[in-house]
Amino acid sequence: MDPYFHHYLAGYSNEAWLVRRRLELEHEQRRLEARRRSSVRQSRQKAIFEQAKQIEEVLTQIEERQARTAVNHNGRNGNKSQFGQEDQQLIVDTQNGSVQEVLLRVVQQNIELQRLLMGDKMPTFAPESPDSSTTLVHQLNTAIEDVTRDPMPTPFQESTSFSPCGAVEDLPALDWTEEDEKLLEKLSTEATEDMNLTDESLMHALSPASNLTEEFKKRDRPDIRHESRKRLLQQLQSTASSGLRRPQWRIAMDIENGVVKPFEEGDKEEQPMSMQEIFRSGGIAVMATIELRRLVLQSKLAERSKITQDIQTMLNVYFDATRLWLSKLVKPLVLSLLQDQSLDIDVSVKSGFLTASKGLSKKFGAVFARRSATTSTSEHLSKCIKLRVRTKGLIDVFVRAIDKWTVPKGMQEFWTRFTADGVYFPESYPLFDCERQLLGLDSLGATREMHLNDRAEILLVNFIWLRVLIAQVLLQPWESGVAPTRELSKLATANLKSIATLLYLIMMQRSRLPPVGSVNEQRSAFTRRSSDVRLDRSQLGTTDDAHEPPHTDSPFVTLKQLHALLIPDKLFAVAHEEDMAAFVEEQQQRLHDAMTKLLARLRTTSGIEAATK
Repeated sequence: MDPYFHHYLAGYSNEAWLVRRRLELEHEQRRLEARRRSSVRQSRQKAIFEQAKQIEEVLTQIEERQARTAVNHNGRNGNKSQFGQEDQQLIVDTQNGSVQEVLLRVVQQNIELQRLLMGDKMPTFAPESPDSSTTLVHQLNTAIEDVTRDPMPTPFQESTSFSPCGAVEDLPALDWTEEDEKLLEKLSTEATEDMNLTDESLMHALSPASNLTEEFKKRDRPDIRHESRKRLLQQLQSTASSGLRRPQWRIAMDIENGVVKPFEEGDKEEQPMSMQEIFRSGGIAVMATIELRRLVLQSKLAERSKITQDIQTMLNVYFDATRLWLSKLVKPLVLSLLQDQSLDIDVSVKSGFLTASKGLSKKFGAVFARRSATTSTSEHLSKCIKLRVRTKGLIDVFVRAIDKWTVPKGMQEFWTRFTADGVYFPESYPLFDCERQLLGLDSLGATREMHLNDRAEILLVNFIWLRVLIAQVLLQPWESGVAPTRELSKLATANLKSIATLLYLIMMQRSRLPPVGSVNEQRSAFTRRSSDVRLDRSQLGTTDDAHEPPHTDSPFVTLKQLHALLIPDKLFAVAHEEDMAAFVEEQQQRLHDAMTKLLARLRTTSGIEAATK
């Protein structure tokens, strides 16, 4: 398992988990608050209905009492005529005025309770003259009829279509801890103190519109955009019809082609656009094009800044991860080169006069160079065989790691992102001139069409083999923990340089790299021909490896620095031998097959993960 993967994503994963946890707690608090309100409302409804039931029972008792009183009184008098009933009713109303007042008060309470439940639908009840018993009875009967006519409201039931609370029901079960309880209590306290948790405020707090920022709300002004568009249309609108005004040449073209507009009542002859209106229309079209280009460029620049920062962070993390992974693979082979004092695979030309860099020796040193033994000698053949064996061993280790797929998952994700489209390289990662020409970056410096011309393979090969394995693990083994100290013997240093140079030759033709030692010559020619040219490399996000120094904190070397660590092509005698050329071609094919399999595996893995997500 890659130890750097969790180190890189720890901050992002923790922040995402905390945000998700906070949202879950807020949703849980809102759901509990809604349930609490529902329970309070139900208990209140229950109490109101119990009180209304008691009032109904009192009304029933009073009506039964009045009926018994009226029956007894009529039975004693024995007169059941119409006038007698009215007289007796008046007598009862006069004598039992207190009973009617009690009944009236009970009915008023019942009406108030009904109004609380039904809103303002209930009629008001106020007696005009309490002294008149006839009016009192009439109003009482009218109120009772109004109450009995309207159906009683059904008890309150909690709605199941409340989308915010219903959505929270689908959340996974939470393992509550003491910290969660404290946080939930704090959220509940803050909500109770700082918010007016009414039904309207609760729905507004849970609505998607409440999550918008104030800055976005200020920019999102459809009324302003509509007014602007309306003013522009009014400037171009024809006064004779409801359509837009047109220039004279378009009107004349319609007349020549026989295009006749349908007759509409109130239409007048169409007036062509004036020169001022034509000029204004052309200016608006040009300004719209320029503004659209500016907006697109602004969006691309913001996207480039974000992607560049992400790539920089990933490079800082996974450069060390790749170096550590490669060090574990090649450590036995590199240690054998460092510890075996009798091993000599240095096949370079040795001449102190040749290696001098001043005066005539720089120009004519090759003439007087004392080269090593010829290729026919047994010593030279032995060195070449040992060099090829150890170089092949390094490639075999890498090929086996790809076949067994022992690449850490974090490095797989980084390599997939690194070889995708739309990558902006930071200044700390200077691209080689050959890489920049091969990748065909767009105007802002982003990669595109990485599936063409083996672009992804060459970019990944140069990163793994040139910038990490050769420049760090082989030529600086103490940086990767392979060598215990920086002080190496001259023979061990020469052996490491020979293997690194041969690996560079293997990748030179495939990656279209220049020969070792040719960067300085290209620099002098470029300087003479384009001394007045100033290229703004901040727009591309890359630096020229031959003309500008690298980033001071960058662990990645430029091509010039890499050539300074290798054996020049003029001094590497075996580079032009037939046996070595055949070996180089064979290893190129093996490396190409391994990288093709690696990229196919990366794309398959990323495609499966995207499909599962």
